[in-house]
Amino acid sequence: MKAIATQESNENHTVINGDSGASGKWQVMPSNIPSWSKAALGREVSHSQFMNSPQIQHEIVKHRLGLYLNQQSEPGRSEEEIIRRVASAWYSGQPRLWNNTKPQYSNGRKYPSIAEYTASIWNRYSSVNSVSKFADTKAIIATWEKKWQSDPKTGDMIAGYAVSSARGWRKDWKDGKPEYHGSVDLAAPLGTPLYALADGQVKCFQDAYGGGTVVSFTSNLFPGLEFELLHLSRCTNKRFVKESEVIGYIGSTGNSTGPHLHLQINSLISGNSLRVRSGWLYWFVTGKKP
Repeated sequence: MKAIATQESNENHTVINGDSGASGKWQVMPSNIPSWSKAALGREVSHSQFMNSPQIQHEIVKHRLGLYLNQQSEPGRSEEEIIRRVASAWYSGQPRLWNNTKPQYSNGRKYPSIAEYTASIWNRYSSVNSVSKFADTKAIIATWEKKWQSDPKTGDMIAGYAVSSARGWRKDWKDGKPEYHGSVDLAAPLGTPLYALADGQVKCFQDAYGGGTVVSFTSNLFPGLEFELLHLSRCTNKRFVKESEVIGYIGSTGNSTGPHLHLQINSLISGNSLRVRSGWLYWFVTGKKP
């Protein structure tokens, strides 16, 4: 929200665009105010009420951008693409044109292309969020018992199940060559349920590179993180799930030597795989916070 407010009005809630009439801190079109306020607040507000209340502006825009974010947060998209799609929806109403370089016009005046606008929003967003992105998640981890904060080793027992392969270098099970394993494998019986850590979004898909049936899980509780659970026997067909809801079942699909949970945690900022602490595995297989 801050990135768009800074871009649109330099965070001035009294601004009205002379060409389009776009109004307020986030430059909302006047024609949208009645329906957007009804959806966000349960009542319609007038243009003057909107302009006179920074709080009303904030609540309406927070609701609208939340809808856009949910619509665009598809697993497989980078965080940059998601944010730029949201910015494109805000700027043009067309999220799929987030990288379109054609100039925009209003009342004959030339404005930045959608690509220029969304790139600027991404730069503003990432400059604010890159350092603090994982602070909330780290604070959650700090509340766990010490044993759950550690990186699991092969042979460790978690919720009664054995870690069959830790994160790090190992021999490939097919040809014996050294390979880096960026995830952690937890051996468990076929059909063992796996639970959502929090309210969030999921996508079930078939991995073309040996991962079999995969669930991708993201949540606003863990900003900047994507959890991928591979080799499942089956998974939910829902897109949005509640905390502790079953999202999949352990299996042995794809390139697998037996039923297990392959848990990989990805940074949506860098794309790199991250540490898989013992607590994440415990949480997914029990539905209980460590």
